[in-house]
Amino acid sequence: MSVHRTPVAQSSEPVTLLIGDIPVQVVRKNVRNMNLRIRRDGTVSVSVPLTMSDRATVRFLKDRAEWIATHQAQVISQMMASSSASGLTPSDEKEARVQLHMRLSELILLWEQRMNVHCTGWQIRKMKTRWGSCSVQSGRIRFAFALAFVPDDQLEYVVVHELCHLRESGHGERFKVLMTSYLPDWKSRRARLHH
Repeated sequence: MSVHRTPVAQSSEPVTLLIGDIPVQVVRKNVRNMNLRIRRDGTVSVSVPLTMSDRATVRFLKDRAEWIATHQAQVISQMMASSSASGLTPSDEKEARVQLHMRLSELILLWEQRMNVHCTGWQIRKMKTRWGSCSVQSGRIRFAFALAFVPDDQLEYVVVHELCHLRESGHGERFKVLMTSYLPDWKSRRARLHH
């Protein structure tokens, strides 16, 4: 398992460790024990004592990597299920899919031109733990059917997020810089999407 980390400063300023492909926000506090939690939006944070070393912090998170991944997936799955309409009839679902396809078509065309990128294809799928996914090698993107029930600004965030992966596969600093250059308010859009 690869661990990419930012040096953890001896302060209360949060920093981010990448455990596998999951970003974990680390905050040093005047506490006795480490407190790991997964927020309602699926983000992961941990409070650690001021005196705990970087190495001990990383080891603690690596030891719990499987737990983090499992519980984060559960939280995101529940969140997406709650944002989806329940009890749709086949005709209702077909209409929702058609409307989502139209919205995505417009946004993808717009942002491909703005970003000077091109996906080789895209599709709508019922996905349990993600809003979207991008295969960097093939250039194909999948979008969750649940996006049919989110506002346009949040749908736009997902489109830009996935198109950014055509330039940067990970979620590191380069990816964040790209997102900020195209959608300066992407973090607030993400927060609303994951609320």
